[in-house]
Amino acid sequence: MVVEKIFISPIRGTTQIECERITVQAEAGIVGDRNFGLAAYLAACRT
Repeated sequence: MVVEKIFISPIRGTTQIECERITVQAEAGIVGDRNFGLAAYLAACRT
């Protein structure tokens, strides 16, 4: 998979931040994103 651009938003409703690099943690998501570690969000992504 090639990702050309990726953005995170630390707090809902704030401006998204374009990232050159991110860290992804298994079973938790993208470090620094507002949904990081939220079980409900992760469950929705698996379906």
